[in-house]
Amino acid sequence: MKERGHISLSISDRSFNIDLGLNDDELIGAFLTMLAIYVKKRGPIKVTYSYGSSLSSSTQIITKLLSNPEQVERFKEEMKQLLQVVRKSA
Repeated sequence: MKERGHISLSISDRSFNIDLGLNDDELIGAFLTMLAIYVKKRGPIKVTYSYGSSLSSSTQIITKLLSNPEQVERFKEEMKQLLQVVRKSA
């Protein structure tokens, strides 16, 4: 039997945050695919993301402008690679 996906949502007066399980590649892929659909229909989106190990004191913060579905696909591939690196350091 397949494990259930898990999503955590947090809502404040300034943001709506979605946390996906680090090991749920299928759910992460679906979320990133939806970004491509959004960009195709609505236009560019600015994505800010951060990463770092809980054992490390440094965190990287990166902002990208995704203007077309092809850029989102490249971003999706970058995220796959980054997930592998972060999982190995965990």
